[in-house]
Amino acid sequence: MRTLIIGAGLSGLRVALDIEEALVLEKSQRIGGLLDIYPDLGIEKFYHHFFEFNTELIPLLKRLKLWRYVRWYETKTGFLVNGKIYPLNTPIEILRYPHLSITDKLRLALFVRECREMMKRREILEEMDEIDGNEWVKKKCGERLYQNFFQPLIESKFGKDANRISASWVIGRVGMRSSRGFRGERVGYLKGGFGKLVEALAEKSDAEILKGVRVKEVNFSGGFKEVRTSKGCFKGEHLIVTAPELVRNIKWQKTSCALVATEEPVLEEIYWLNVQGIPRIGAVIAHTNMVSPEEYGCHLTYFVSYTGELDERFVRKVLRDHFQIRDVKWIRIENANYTAPVYERGYLKNIAPYEEKGIYYAGLFSESNYPERSMEGSIIAGRKVAEMLGSERK
Repeated sequence: MRTLIIGAGLSGLRVALDIEEALVLEKSQRIGGLLDIYPDLGIEKFYHHFFEFNTELIPLLKRLKLWRYVRWYETKTGFLVNGKIYPLNTPIEILRYPHLSITDKLRLALFVRECREMMKRREILEEMDEIDGNEWVKKKCGERLYQNFFQPLIESKFGKDANRISASWVIGRVGMRSSRGFRGERVGYLKGGFGKLVEALAEKSDAEILKGVRVKEVNFSGGFKEVRTSKGCFKGEHLIVTAPELVRNIKWQKTSCALVATEEPVLEEIYWLNVQGIPRIGAVIAHTNMVSPEEYGCHLTYFVSYTGELDERFVRKVLRDHFQIRDVKWIRIENANYTAPVYERGYLKNIAPYEEKGIYYAGLFSESNYPERSMEGSIIAGRKVAEMLGSERK
């Protein structure tokens, strides 16, 4: 009897890779979830990259014969404060940054090192899950460093939920993004985009994938799982849920992402720009300051909002007023309702188990995506559920 998988995002496709007789039900007309691409461009609708420490994603790329497409880049980070961009990569750039004192910069360096060590210990993350993230940062770093550095970043990321986040999320976020050296942060990308990963997972799997299928109800019937959908009922011996909207007790974050094509670069050298002072814009990611613009015939830049939907008129105004860009070739905007959990205090008790009452769960809501979500975490979740199901069948 076949296994039913709800959702053809990264976790669902990873599960299907190692499961026989799987039927994947996907509500969209395209597969890949947040890894979905603009087909005519070969670039993701939402920005993506990976890291050298991704011990699940890298072997998966090798297994799928995609390693030849992997490219590594040294990317630079900056901050936009009061209308001015400050690169923050080399020791000299950090020393010259005027919005933090020498004492604050030292505190920040020590805090980053501490978070990097803390995120390696699960028991610490569990302990810090109930701790207010904002108050903890104030206590560790001081009020001035919090107000001038952390508070704007947290508010642009979580908006009205900013005061709810846990110290565990802060530890995970800071620890994960603290791998940069003097030349910047080393990240990986696939030549041709992560659509290659989605395609390879689908092609290497024996699963049947049905698109445009919306789940209405899940029932247990005589030991089997029955899923009622917009295209009829499907029965299976096992059911795996990877779609976040079917998981209860988790508050989800929305993301609006505008991909902008221009003849001239929006940013010089900087790949990731944290933004303070522009409503709705949380970050600017200059994709072609990582991948060469020659691959696309233009410069491509993501403008990201975690606190409200973007529209073309607003994005053009931001380009004109804050980046002096008037000549825009085109703008494409994608909105998603389930891009990450809100990692609020006490989030751990709401994490969906890998198996509960005969149903398996894998996705952004899984333990492997705590205390910060990533492609790596979604792949781990999919692999673990596949292993659990394989053991049960044996």
